[in-house]
Amino acid sequence: MSGLTNTLTKEPDPIYLSCWRRFSLLNSDHGMALSVFAALTTASSLTDPISCLISAVAAAHGPLHFGATESAQRALNKIKDPGNVPAFLAEVKSGKRKLFGYGHREYKGPDPRVPFIQSILQDLPVHSNPLFKIAESIEAAASKDEYFQSRHLYPNADFYGNFVFTSIGIESEMIPAAMLSHRIMGIMAHWREYMGMYP
Repeated sequence: MSGLTNTLTKEPDPIYLSCWRRFSLLNSDHGMALSVFAALTTASSLTDPISCLISAVAAAHGPLHFGATESAQRALNKIKDPGNVPAFLAEVKSGKRKLFGYGHREYKGPDPRVPFIQSILQDLPVHSNPLFKIAESIEAAASKDEYFQSRHLYPNADFYGNFVFTSIGIESEMIPAAMLSHRIMGIMAHWREYMGMYP
């Protein structure tokens, strides 16, 4: 139903399923992220778990949380061609544009999740995707640019994570929902731990 099927056999595609599961393990928990905090804030009134999850979903939808992966893809779409990357980065440095998928509030250096995501991408047909070429051009340029290096700005999980979803057939606008399907277990694990403090 989610499209993780082989186009010829119409059966579940083992490579897509493997990539989905590996990415899900990576995404399932990310500490006290906004969605977890929203769920636990709602839980503080001792309400039911569904209400807590609704709060998490509402908080997660924004472009600075689960929507960041979708926002990273939209930004790449606007650049259109690797040749436009220098002009785009100049606008980012002057404050005219945002570069979604770069830098992270928690990581002041390289995002440790990125190598694992790049490993997953090796199993997907991503290298023919023109947006992936733009992403690689951005990283190559930023890795040599004093502006990004002095600020310790590196690609985060959203920058390349969007390619996992789109390569297995998830539409851009469905990426926040796909992210939630990965993170829901972590959110509810935090809820269960938190509620264990109450008799």
